[in-house]
Amino acid sequence: MENQYDHKEAEEKINNLWEQKGSFTPQIDRKKYPFSLVLWPPNASGEMHIGNVLMIAIQDILARYRRAKGYSVLWIPSTDHGGYETQVTFERELGQKGKDRLEYSNRDLFKAIEIFVGKNNDSIRNQIRAAGAGVDWTRFRYTMDERAVSGAHSMFYKMLGDKLIYRSPYMVHYCTQC
Repeated sequence: MENQYDHKEAEEKINNLWEQKGSFTPQIDRKKYPFSLVLWPPNASGEMHIGNVLMIAIQDILARYRRAKGYSVLWIPSTDHGGYETQVTFERELGQKGKDRLEYSNRDLFKAIEIFVGKNNDSIRNQIRAAGAGVDWTRFRYTMDERAVSGAHSMFYKMLGDKLIYRSPYMVHYCTQC
């Protein structure tokens, strides 16, 4: 037995055990009420901040409470590409290296940002794991993965076909009353 408790080692072992056993992957059970949460996706523009961790802690409390009450709980983890915020963060890093985004072609810039986001996604997943969040990792979603992009395109074309989206030569104002 070790002289001193190593919480990092112990938590990693416990998290790995939970994941291997599928502890947070709910099974369909008609006798249990379903309860689901989507981890609001942190932007993959860098490491998580205290607001992200607070959100995870609150959702983890809700998920564990519902599990303790006998619900079949599905908590889906996710990350967001972050769009503009990610590009600004990426460009700031480029600036620190003495480079500028204008040195890249559009395709090369997109690829470089994709690599940047990939590293941050891995970091965020590790941070969520380290927080001990009881999420179902088998259903992890990223807002720029093939399935998400395909779904967004399908919905856009459906709305276009249903004439819910159209192009007109006049300006449309958004009405908060309607």
